[in-house]
Amino acid sequence: MNLNEENQAIKENISIKINFVDCLDEELKEYFRKRLIRPSQVKKEWMSESDEQKIIYHCIPVATASQTGWEILSPYELIINWNGGKSLKDLSIVDITSKSPEYKSIKKWSPSRIMASVESHFPVGILTFRLPFVIETPPGWGLWVAGPANTWIDGLAPIEAIVETNWLPFTFTFNWKVTAPNKNIKIPLHFPIGRIIPFPLNLNEKTNIVTQEMTSNDKLHKKFKEYASSRVEHIQNINKKQFKVQKFYKNGTDASGCPYKGFHKLFYKFKNIK
Repeated sequence: MNLNEENQAIKENISIKINFVDCLDEELKEYFRKRLIRPSQVKKEWMSESDEQKIIYHCIPVATASQTGWEILSPYELIINWNGGKSLKDLSIVDITSKSPEYKSIKKWSPSRIMASVESHFPVGILTFRLPFVIETPPGWGLWVAGPANTWIDGLAPIEAIVETNWLPFTFTFNWKVTAPNKNIKIPLHFPIGRIIPFPLNLNEKTNIVTQEMTSNDKLHKKFKEYASSRVEHIQNINKKQFKVQKFYKNGTDASGCPYKGFHKLFYKFKNIK
């Protein structure tokens, strides 16, 4: 698929290297590769149940965010509880089990061997997952570390971070803030406990915000008014149960169907992890 050259900010492919720590044997490493690391998924249960037409899947920006990056999955079903206190001991692991079919072959390893650690690492109701590998990114690239896109657990909120994995020689953590004290919160088996997204480390240094009146750009102003009129009619049709997908954004066209020069057709080429 050919992309407009002007929209290819990244000119060459980059590789993210996952280096497993020494304590993991080959069976456990293979378990991670096949079952616990995957491309971020576009399919979400709540999106599939939204309505008969599954309208939300037609929102390209939402679908794009959902499948950006890589997810690390939990090999365990966890139940945690935070009593609202400020010490590390105020967050407890009520139960930790595995219902995974592979568990019968790895049950000799404790939770600390598989996930390296599931614990309260910071005070004030923070659940921490320490990972058994060091991640390397190319020069100038780090990782945006976050929770899974458009997915949540009631009572938990992911804490986001930017990690300079271009030089980092040690592991980092995924962290979640408990927002519902005195409640047993379940984290299902194979729930995405974290997501990693390649991130240019100098993005903030190279980005500025400039404000201006839309009327200063006649072409943009005209296109916006055409789109706004079309959008009002589209929303009215949805309310009347006369749903029809508008493909302006998906196809990179204006309201009259003319293509935009700067359109970047998104192309995902996720491959199996080697």
